[in-house]
Parts: sequence; C-alpha cells; structure tokens
Amino acid sequence: MDYPYPEVKARKLLSEAFPGISPSTIDAWFKGKKLESIMVNGKTYYFQDLVKNIYLRDLKLARQNQRLIDRYRIYFAR
Repeated sequence: MDYPYPEVKARKLLSEAFPGISPSTIDAWFKGKKLESIMVNGKTYYFQDLVKNIYLRDLKLARQNQRLIDRYRIYFAR
C-alpha cells in the first residue's frame, strides 16, 4: 500500500524523524499540503515515503541535511 499512514501515525513518524522541528511547523506541513495524501472513505492517508519526501517540499529543511546536499551537489555543480 503506497498510502498506509493515517494522520496520527504520519505525525508520529515526522515527529520522530525531525525531533527539532516544532509541532507548529508539522501542522503547517499538513495544512499547507506539503505531504502527499489520498482520501479513502472520508479518511486521509499519507504516502509511505513522507519522511523522505518532506525534504523535497521544505527547502529550508533540505538545506540543513548535509548528506542530502552532498548527494545532490554533483547535479548542481555543473
């Protein structure tokens, strides 16, 4: 299943993955549609790679991840 996480589980995963991020920022990710989701029978489910994908949606957060910067530096150094 590509969208296995209800909102409670998605919030928990994000909080665990980004302990330095405030709850208000996580709320903004949900409200600002920064997380891929689908609606099934009136309930929202979030994408299985939501933790990885938030780096693609939040540039400020991506700039804080040195491993990510090093990985993609080769593409942007051209």
